[in-house]
Amino acid sequence: MTEEVIKRIRERYFGVPLLALGQTVFWDEPTKIALKYWLDRLYPEAVFIFGVHNTDYFAKSPIASDRDEYILISHNDNSTRDLWASTVEISRPFGSENHPTLQFFRRCNVPLDNIAPEDRKNEFLDEITSCWGWMALVKSGTRSIVACDVRLQDVLERLLEIIEWGTCGAKDLIGEKGCIRDFCDRIREFIVDYADKNRSATVTELFKELYKWFWRELIGYVPQDIPLTSSLELFKFNTETYHLPRFSIIEGFLNPSTSSIYKNCYNAVVKDSGIYTLDHFAYGAIPFDLVIPGRERGTICIQPRALIVEGEEEIRVPLDSPLTTLKDLAEVIERNFGKDSAIVGKAVVLLSMIRSEFILVFNERGSLYYNLTFKMEELLEKEGIDMRLYPILRLRYHTWDLIDRIDGEIVLPDYMRIAFGKERIDPREFKDRWRDVVEEQNHFIYKLANMRKPREIMKFLSEIRGKEWEERLSLYNQLKQEIISRREPIEKNWQIVREMKERLREIKDPIERRTIREQLRRLRDDTWKMEKSEEIKRLREELRALEIESERAKAEILRYSYLVKENLPYTNCRPSAWWFIAMDPSRKWFKSIAENLKIYTEGERCKDYNLQRCIQ
Repeated sequence: MTEEVIKRIRERYFGVPLLALGQTVFWDEPTKIALKYWLDRLYPEAVFIFGVHNTDYFAKSPIASDRDEYILISHNDNSTRDLWASTVEISRPFGSENHPTLQFFRRCNVPLDNIAPEDRKNEFLDEITSCWGWMALVKSGTRSIVACDVRLQDVLERLLEIIEWGTCGAKDLIGEKGCIRDFCDRIREFIVDYADKNRSATVTELFKELYKWFWRELIGYVPQDIPLTSSLELFKFNTETYHLPRFSIIEGFLNPSTSSIYKNCYNAVVKDSGIYTLDHFAYGAIPFDLVIPGRERGTICIQPRALIVEGEEEIRVPLDSPLTTLKDLAEVIERNFGKDSAIVGKAVVLLSMIRSEFILVFNERGSLYYNLTFKMEELLEKEGIDMRLYPILRLRYHTWDLIDRIDGEIVLPDYMRIAFGKERIDPREFKDRWRDVVEEQNHFIYKLANMRKPREIMKFLSEIRGKEWEERLSLYNQLKQEIISRREPIEKNWQIVREMKERLREIKDPIERRTIREQLRRLRDDTWKMEKSEEIKRLREELRALEIESERAKAEILRYSYLVKENLPYTNCRPSAWWFIAMDPSRKWFKSIAENLKIYTEGERCKDYNLQRCIQ
């Protein structure tokens, strides 16, 4: 499969550069170097470019901090629900940003609002809906900053802190092995040394150097034939670059004869997706942002007499005449903002921009938007637009199928122990079982979600967690029995009350009715006092406490099960490069990852395979 795909790419697209563009080096971007193993053997002439995607906003915190400009934060479905992380994020082995949602618990019949502690409701909701083993560095405050503008010195302390946090996770999994501490010390030393020698460096510049550091660790050398760039450099838009194929799709939104077609297709695709349609912005908006380094990033809005950059600061440039060509746009931007500004497509059109000139390299399950991109391209083709776009090249790893290459037992994270039925596991057993365990979780979640009665839940918990819940179930039964016993005279009274009511319906004599009503009132009052006695109240409170405790335990196990079924397949596809370095000093694991790499293409839209025609 891999050999066939690379040979086909070489035959059809000889000379077309391959581009790997990612926001952070602490996740799965450097892992893409595994593709080099196959290119060297089957397509040595290939140009393989790595780039730092630094034209998005640096992640912004949904939680304000009065003390720190940059803070570390995790993701949940409560206080950090709206978090969108970029640039600096890290996952411990088996960890990811995936987290259970409040809706997931509602579907599983868990009344979170009712079981949350009164004095720490938000903290409880944060914890129960939190991801596991993932952390991001985000900017606090009201003003955003584009990633290309973030200075290394401003985030250095927090950057070192997040690396320490991540590597501690690896230590927890395989113990106090020297390779973990050695990895942590060496990468910290490299970053600190680089920061000391390059006081004015940006995070982007550090990331370019870290790519080389990771490659040297993973494959033993730094390939000299891999250019390193950034999205700010790739999409630099001026009078010298506007003619490049990567900008060709912008022309469709500018040209009066096609503008409405492009905008309508874009709006049709993003409607109801959570992405803003163009009418959310100022009049004349197109789905591209202008990035002005050191100043602003905002949506480009082209009006008859003005070019507007709609960001946190609105920038208005008067026009003598409408902008209808890329050359017109380039001249205006260069004249007003210089040669270093960049035009970057919003999420859906960015992939089309890139694929006009590059074969885009994604790990499997990379990009949330590619289906919308393909749908937009299909709509444009139906409108008669000739789309000439190169494919996406997907890399499929077998991370957990090859984990038996590492030595020693793995100490499983807490969330995986119930699913695997143990705390420690041999890598060979993990390799053989992990897919089956993931499959089992859907049945497990369905079974647990349908348990509604407290006794049923506690019985299940006693099977899962043993003696502690056997004792709680026994206590629950005792409390139930004691309440029943103490309520026997109360129930007798309530029975008399019901009988007196029936009798009252049959009596016609007013005096007798008044007498019975008075007797009924006194009996009802006395019975309510018995019902509300301190002893029965205490028993009910103990009973309710156990019920709440069991619901919380149910919620916790559901969270664990959710994380297993989501995290393991996801991290199998998107492993962080540093895991292979920190957990396996022999590098056998990563070598096997590269040798067993599977690749495939999608989104191919060059109708013929003549390179020159496709990129005209």
